[in-house]
Amino acid sequence: MAGDDTLEREQRTELAGFLRARRAALRPEQVGLTAGTRRRTPGLRREEVALLVGVSTTWYTWLEQGRDIRVSIDMLENLARVLRLDGDERAHLFTLARRPLLAPATAPAEPVRPVLRALLDAFTPCPAHIRNTQWDVLAWNRAEALIADWATIPRERRNAVRHHFTDPVLRDRFVDWDGDSRILLALFRMENGHRLGDPRFAALVQRLQEASAEFRALWPQQHVQRYRDKPIVLVYPGVGQLLLERVILHVALDPPLTVRVLMPLPGTDTRDKLGTLLPTT
Repeated sequence: MAGDDTLEREQRTELAGFLRARRAALRPEQVGLTAGTRRRTPGLRREEVALLVGVSTTWYTWLEQGRDIRVSIDMLENLARVLRLDGDERAHLFTLARRPLLAPATAPAEPVRPVLRALLDAFTPCPAHIRNTQWDVLAWNRAEALIADWATIPRERRNAVRHHFTDPVLRDRFVDWDGDSRILLALFRMENGHRLGDPRFAALVQRLQEASAEFRALWPQQHVQRYRDKPIVLVYPGVGQLLLERVILHVALDPPLTVRVLMPLPGTDTRDKLGTLLPTT
């Protein structure tokens, strides 16, 4: 469509300008080159960037001219490394090149800001946790103990998918564990579709396959689903069924993080039941 073509041209132009600006901001000695005496303009030359990235000068020149070139994820990672881009600049580079952003290979464990922990507490009595792109659970509120006692689980096993497939107590809570398992994996695969070629994600899937025969059987079925279209139904002694809606909030301050909240289904008595079940401090 004409609108799509215009947007792509604008993105290529913006990408070209971004690369030129970042190249001009680098000094040769920052990348292990000698400055020399014949530099008429500040920064690196195009041929120097091309050499460091591992492409021809012609190819890199075309990229800086805004030509229609498909840039691989590996090439973008090389550009980010050579141009010394920080996290925000790297994310912007991937956006302009219309490529999915992978987490840095040496990414540290995501810190959870105090304000986000306070947000989790504000959702009480609704179970809520914060997780990363791999669904590793990093923080939780008191009500989350109704789903998982994360504090007693080793850090390397605090994964929402793993917990669903390996915890027998949670399995017994589900009215339809089999159906919910299929939906959970469809959501998980859809959310991580851009990471299926990432070795780190492949390693996670391998660990999940080793931990659960059910996961191993369901994963190859390739189901995908963007939104959950029916409530989660759990059963607890003393109160009966809880009807919950899964809500996902993306954290703008920390894009790798999301907040998962289990909200009471409107028109039910689930909120009152959650208050009854809420663990005491």
